[in-house]
Amino acid sequence: MTLSGRRFLIIEDEAIIAMMLEDAIEEAGGVVLRCVSTVEEALLAIDAEPPDAAMLDLQLGHDSALPVAWRLQARGVPYIICTGFGDPALPPGLVPRHVLTKPVEFDALQAAWQALPPLP
Repeated sequence: MTLSGRRFLIIEDEAIIAMMLEDAIEEAGGVVLRCVSTVEEALLAIDAEPPDAAMLDLQLGHDSALPVAWRLQARGVPYIICTGFGDPALPPGLVPRHVLTKPVEFDALQAAWQALPPLP
């Protein structure tokens, strides 16, 4: 599976998981624009340089990352949710490309990447 230069934003508050995702994306040919760990940083990063796709943890510290999911969706950025809380109950209208449960298996990650729409 190759990500062919697809530019990712990683939104994850656990540094080791962010590093693992970054390594996996780069090994698959993707580019990591930034790794951020707060809702505020994520919103600023999306507005400054919209990525081609995002990896999103739904719980960033004590904050819900739902505002980040809404912003990504509003900008047409496909995103994959990675959560440690099992299958989340998402609000109506919020449609991630995939929901993965931590710890994320590499095969599941690859399947989620394959479900991303092709780049224009």
